Amino acid sequence: MRKFLCKVAVFLGVCLLLTILPCVLIDPYNVFHWDNVRENGVEPNKNYIKVKYILANPDKFDTYLFGSSRGGVIHTENFDGENCYNMSYSEGIPKEYLDNLKTFIENGVTVKKVYISLDSLGCTIAPKRHYNGMRCPYEKMNLERFIEYYLTPSTVFDSLDTMFAARNVRTENYNEIFYKYGWWCDYGEETISEDEVDELEPYIGYDDYFEKNLKAIEDIKELCEENSIEVVFFTNPMYDITYTESVDEGYYDFLKELAEITDYMNFSCLNEITTDITCYLDSSHYTPELADEMMNIIREKEEPNEELVKTGYGYYTTKDNVDELVDILYRQYVPDEDDE
Repeated sequence: MRKFLCKVAVFLGVCLLLTILPCVLIDPYNVFHWDNVRENGVEPNKNYIKVKYILANPDKFDTYLFGSSRGGVIHTENFDGENCYNMSYSEGIPKEYLDNLKTFIENGVTVKKVYISLDSLGCTIAPKRHYNGMRCPYEKMNLERFIEYYLTPSTVFDSLDTMFAARNVRTENYNEIFYKYGWWCDYGEETISEDEVDELEPYIGYDDYFEKNLKAIEDIKELCEENSIEVVFFTNPMYDITYTESVDEGYYDFLKELAEITDYMNFSCLNEITTDITCYLDSSHYTPELADEMMNIIREKEEPNEELVKTGYGYYTTKDNVDELVDILYRQYVPDEDDE
């Protein structure tokens, strides 16, 4: 019986090893290779990987930019005078930015300044949507979730088609770019073509979660004030169909309530930029070139164009002038009959 049980134990051990080993070696989401991320056609779990990386290098940067993948096009290496890393990842949400900042502070990471990128995408998504999936944030990752989502053959098998399809599509210096800068899109990327415009669909998120995400934004501001961290909030320039869909879902109310919490620089509006398909990669993401122009305004390296400010673009928003901003935006979307 003892020999039999030993054989069973060995057999089970081999089965377990054969189950775990491919997951670790192939590692489509890079969680087991967080310090040597590989481009394999499947988006890495960037929240988990980037937080692990910063914790391992607590003094490498002193400024951080948080946001969804829309903010992921921002080239923070252009922030002269600031050593900034782009923490953005797909569907990033304020509650997770807050938790990441708390983790940094608790672990002695140098944080002098943070930029927070906002719009209707991240601010509509409920945090629990990420807890049991491949975007599970660093703070919610535990052994149970590793076993359930990363140590199963199905995880590898489900990603194989994508990995093989992308095997000939590689970004030069992917690994270096990931750790040195954090952005995912370089300059010169192909933008939307005229033929694709009619096929585009708006992308604003899944849930009605504005209120709780506003609370997380308030907590971010308070946390930064308590720790003498400068914080800058701004809204992304959404493509027109995504912007108008956001408005239909209550985005103006979000902008009003946001101004009660903090000042911010607004770029969400309708104008010659946000209706220009050459400024967008798809209905969700703007180009790095547009990001540079926007960040130059935010960082006061350039004066905002007065005519664009009249449309709400580059509009420095406070609780005292937010009604004026919303009036500008509303008149774009629903023109006054007297003005027609």
